[in-house]
Amino acid sequence: DLSILEGAIATWGEGRLKEDSWTYAILKALSEEYDIDLGRPVKELSKRELDLILYGTDGKKMKVIYTREGVKSQYSYAYDGEINSLKRRYRETNSDVIKSEIEQYMSNNHCPKCKGARLKKEALAVRVGEKNIHEFTK
Repeated sequence: DLSILEGAIATWGEGRLKEDSWTYAILKALSEEYDIDLGRPVKELSKRELDLILYGTDGKKMKVIYTREGVKSQYSYAYDGEINSLKRRYRETNSDVIKSEIEQYMSNNHCPKCKGARLKKEALAVRVGEKNIHEFTK
């Protein structure tokens, strides 16, 4: 029943949602740009609202106002979303500690559309005998 601002996204942990944090500034900009009530319980947010929070703005920039130590700055920023940010951090870090920290939020699930083949439906439609291209190349 937690809201975003109450800590519903576990990866943001302590401190990242304080009013003087960069994450808070981004979420505030996101809520203003896309009319998302970050104080509403997550279970009441729409799919679109959750997608914006978790997967980002798809390259669309928004105005982020960030105040640090009394200095107010304005940025044009395209938000990646928390999931994409975690994936990037996991991929780019050399730290086993950071990888381990991120891994606690990861799971291996097969995509229901491609069933783990990582191919578009058009590619999976190509068949060799009775097998699709993924099954044939296993």
